Amino acid sequence: MLLAATEGFASESAKNFLIVLAAAAFVSLALGKLRLASIPGYLVAGVLLGIVIDRSESVDAVNSLAVVLLMFGIGLHMDTHTLRGGARRLVLAGVVSGAVATVALLPIGALLGASVRGSIGIAMALSLSSTAVVLRVLHDRRELRSSAGRLALGVLIVQDLAVIIMLAAVPLLAGEADVDQHISGTHVLEMAGDALVIIGTMGVLIVGGGLAVPRIIAAAARVSAEVMLVISAVVVLGSAMITASLSLSAELGAFLAGMALAGTPFRYHLSGQLAPIRDLFLAVFFTSVGMTVDHGVLAQYWWLVLVITPLVLLIKAFAIALSCWAVGLSAALTLGVGVMLAQGGEFSLVVIAVLSSEGILDERVRSILISTIVATLIVTPYLIGHARQLGARFGGRIPPAPWAHQDIGEIEHDAAGDDKRPLVLILGFGPVGRAVAERLDRERMRIAIVELNAETVRRQRAFGLDAYFGDATNAEVLVSAGVERARAVVVTIPDDESMLRVCRLVRSLNASASLVVRAGALSRGLLARTLGANHAVVEEVAAAKEMSEWVFVELGEREPKPDELEE
Repeated sequence: MLLAATEGFASESAKNFLIVLAAAAFVSLALGKLRLASIPGYLVAGVLLGIVIDRSESVDAVNSLAVVLLMFGIGLHMDTHTLRGGARRLVLAGVVSGAVATVALLPIGALLGASVRGSIGIAMALSLSSTAVVLRVLHDRRELRSSAGRLALGVLIVQDLAVIIMLAAVPLLAGEADVDQHISGTHVLEMAGDALVIIGTMGVLIVGGGLAVPRIIAAAARVSAEVMLVISAVVVLGSAMITASLSLSAELGAFLAGMALAGTPFRYHLSGQLAPIRDLFLAVFFTSVGMTVDHGVLAQYWWLVLVITPLVLLIKAFAIALSCWAVGLSAALTLGVGVMLAQGGEFSLVVIAVLSSEGILDERVRSILISTIVATLIVTPYLIGHARQLGARFGGRIPPAPWAHQDIGEIEHDAAGDDKRPLVLILGFGPVGRAVAERLDRERMRIAIVELNAETVRRQRAFGLDAYFGDATNAEVLVSAGVERARAVVVTIPDDESMLRVCRLVRSLNASASLVVRAGALSRGLLARTLGANHAVVEEVAAAKEMSEWVFVELGEREPKPDELEE
C-alpha cells in the first residue's frame, strides 16, 4: 500500500501538478514584491510552461473544482435582499449591457471564419468579464465600495448568472437535426419527459435546498465551525454532482448550493474559510489556462490575436458603458466601468471549452480565442488603474440620458447607510463583549458584533442587534461586518494569539479606527500596542486595579460608584 501511494506521488501527473503549483507560487511571490497583479502573471507563467510540459488530468480536475468553488462563492453573495431598492438599477444595467455586448461582439466570430452558430457562441463567451480578476484588483485598490465598484459588481453578478443560461443554450447551438427530418410523436414525448425530469429535479434542489440546507448548516454550526465547513463541502459537491448527472453544468449546482446559504448568517464565515482554498485552485486554474495556448497556432496567427484583442476591449467597453448610461447612470462613471469590464473572463474560457467539446468551434478558433482572452486579462489591472481617469476625461462632458436622471450615487448601498452614528465593532461576544455592548448601548452607539457561537448570533439577531457569525481572524468576515467604516474596534477574544492576529488584520483593513483589545498578560498587551492597538486592557493589571479600588471602598476611603453598585 505504501509503495502504491509512493508511486502515485511519483507519477507524471503529480509531477506536472507540482510544477504548475510551484510556478504559480513563485510568480505570485515575485509579482507581490513588485506590487503587481498576480493573475496576469499566472497566465504568462502558464504560456511559458506550456512549451515545456503538457496539462495533466490532475490539473484539469483542480480547474473544475476551482470553477465550482468560484460559483459557490458567487451564490453565497446572492442574498435576495440586495436586489431591493436602488440595487435593481444595477441588475438592469447588467442585463442590458450583457445583451448589447453579445450583439456587438457577433462580428468577431465572422472575423475568425466561424459559422453562424459558432459566432453566437463566441459572442456569448466574450460578453463575460472576469469576476475573479476585477474583484481582486478592486479589493486591493480599496474600491469595492465605491460607485464604480458597486456598479461593476452588479454587472458581474448578472454576467455570472447568465453563464447558467449560456451553458444550457450550448446544446441547442450544437443541434444537428435536419429541418426536413421527421420527428415522431414518441421522440417528442421522450424529450418532454426528459425536460420534466430536469425541471422537477431543479425545483427540488431550489425549494428543498432553500428549506433544508440552512437548517442542516445551522445544526452543524452548533457542533463546531469545522463540522459546518465539512457539511458545506458535502452540500456543494453533492449539488454539483446532481446537476452534472442531469447533463447540466456542475457549476449550476454549486451556485444553487451557495444561493441556498446566501440568506443565512453563516455565509461570510464559509466564504472566508473557503477563500484560501479557492485562491489556491484559481492560481492553478489561471496558470493552466495559459498552458492551453497552442503555440503553433499562436505563432501562425499572432497578428490576428493582436487585431482581435483591442477590438474586444473597445467593443465591450463601449457596449457596457452605453448600456449603463442608458439606464440613467453618469457617462463618466459608466465609461470607467466599461473599461474595467472590457476583458474576457474565466467563464468565457468555460463556455469556449464547452463549445469546442460540442464541435461548434474548431481547434484553430479555440486557440485564437484563448490567446485573446489571456491577452485581455494580462492588461486588465492596468486598465482598471486608469479607468477612472479615462471615464472622467472622455465622459465628463456627456450629460445623463434624458429619460433617466438618477445616478448610482443616489442609490442606497445598505440599510445601515442611513444610520450616521459611529460604528463600533465588537469582536467576541462572551461576558466581556456583552458588558462592553451594554455600556455602549446606553450611550446610543451603533454596535455590530462578530461571534463564532451560532446560538449567540441567532439570539442577538432576534433582539435586533447587528450580529455576524464567523471567525474574527478572517478578513472577509470583518469586511462584511463593516470593519472598513468602523470608528472603533473592540477585541474581547480571550485567546491572546487570536487577538494579536486580529490586531494585524484590523490595521491592514482600517488604519484610522480606534483599536482596543483585551490581553491576558502584560507582555501580550505590549505586543498588541506594537501591532497597532491604541489601548490594551491587561487582565492582570485590570484585576489588580479593581481589587485595590474595592479595598479603598471597604476601608471607607471612598464611596463606590453607581455602576459598581449595580454590579
